[in-house]
Amino acid sequence: MLTRKEIIYFKKKLLRTKKEMIKILEENQVKSIEDDGKFTFQSGQAESNKQITIIYSAQNILNQVNEALDRIRRGTYGKCVDTGEDIPHGRLEIFPYTKRTVEAQKKYDKGKNSIH
Repeated sequence: MLTRKEIIYFKKKLLRTKKEMIKILEENQVKSIEDDGKFTFQSGQAESNKQITIIYSAQNILNQVNEALDRIRRGTYGKCVDTGEDIPHGRLEIFPYTKRTVEAQKKYDKGKNSIH
């Protein structure tokens, strides 16, 4: 179980990550329609695909950060959403927005991949 001091530490870390992801999203907004309404590619298809990947990744992390901040508000941060076990401090240090232990994440990913 995390202490109040640790929760404050991770909340600050999450808020920094949130700010970084918002900045990345703002800097990578797709500007593909000119003033006259014509669709254009900024700098080629490859660059556009790269930009879309960056946007998708940043949005995904931002969503996870917001979920983690919500878990802090509810008092469930640091607990695995599947098993209720404590998420190890080291894992939270690397991925402060994680919501599963490594074992639970492996099971989740295996189940998700077997559906397709």
